[in-house]
Amino acid sequence: PEGFIKLDAMECPHHPFVRYESLLSEWADLARQAPIHLYPHTAKSGIYEELREVFGILDKAEIALGNGSDELIQFLTMLVAKPNAQVLGIVGASYGGILPLMNVGKVTNHGFELKARYQGKVRDNFSYFAEAGTWYAMSRVDEQGEDVKPESYLYKKGNSVWKPIVLEADGYYTANDFDSNGKLNANLPQPRFGRVAPGDIKYKDYNNDQVVDENDAHPIGNSTVPAWNYMFSGGFKYKGFDFSVMFQGVAQRDIYLRGANIYSFQNNGTASNLALDSWTPTHTDASYPRLSTMNFSNNYRTSTFWRRNGSFLRLRNVQVGYELANSVTRALRLSSVYFYVNATNLFTLDHLGKLGDAEQDNLLSYPLMRTVSVGLKLAF
Repeated sequence: PEGFIKLDAMECPHHPFVRYESLLSEWADLARQAPIHLYPHTAKSGIYEELREVFGILDKAEIALGNGSDELIQFLTMLVAKPNAQVLGIVGASYGGILPLMNVGKVTNHGFELKARYQGKVRDNFSYFAEAGTWYAMSRVDEQGEDVKPESYLYKKGNSVWKPIVLEADGYYTANDFDSNGKLNANLPQPRFGRVAPGDIKYKDYNNDQVVDENDAHPIGNSTVPAWNYMFSGGFKYKGFDFSVMFQGVAQRDIYLRGANIYSFQNNGTASNLALDSWTPTHTDASYPRLSTMNFSNNYRTSTFWRRNGSFLRLRNVQVGYELANSVTRALRLSSVYFYVNATNLFTLDHLGKLGDAEQDNLLSYPLMRTVSVGLKLAF
């Protein structure tokens, strides 16, 4: 921005900056560590430098601070001390998500890799091999540059990379959870995702504040990145014939069902195939919540209800081949002739069935293709 920039704030006992005592305390601690806390005295020039950097104000633009700017300065202190924090949209700096990314993340990784191979011969015309390997990798987020959170468990810091922070499902609401007017009993935690009814997903009130909202999401389960990768392969060669096969898989990984093929009647969509086993008053042990034609967000939030085991074992490659005898290839005036049939991704053992490809993070992604190739190699 160019020209004259004026920053001001209204004095108000219900100011949003002091809504949470824990946030106010953290802001105060940060303010005591930052030079701009000395406003409006000796660090006035430092304030302007920080404001120019945060908001992208040009040097030739004049900045004025109003008499009520103390709360704003305190909030900006938090922004400066928390790299990559999101500036409020009302000041324009985060409108449209245009804030640049910063290289502030720190991750610690550890793991190991094991691999073994054995091969041998039986006489001169039969050879074989067997190979196996496993890789283990675990990570920890040491710094993420996150916004201030109302609950300590909402931070990604301290968890593994891509560790899900989601709501924990606790079965379905039943008719006993409601009064005669269809209103949820007052002694139960009140959800903030729309009006619920019997057959809707019930979520755990993790922070015990009698309200179920986004602040009840917490780290749970495995990361969407597998901790274990493994493979094993083998093969043999007998006279002119050869055969090889390789399996590959992952373990200790979770994935979450989502999208138009999972959520029924949302955003003008149709019913999911999973809805064939949806909840009804006479079918309360269903695997799918009650159906509604309304855009209803309670049942279609990322939660443990939609979590699935993301482990799988895939036949990655198999090949059968035959090489003609030397007497035949010499008659053809060739050094070698080799026929083969090769196939990839013939089958997969997973926990998803026909829902999608377990190897994909998003079930809406195009699955890996199954291929079968027939080839001929000629060497002159």
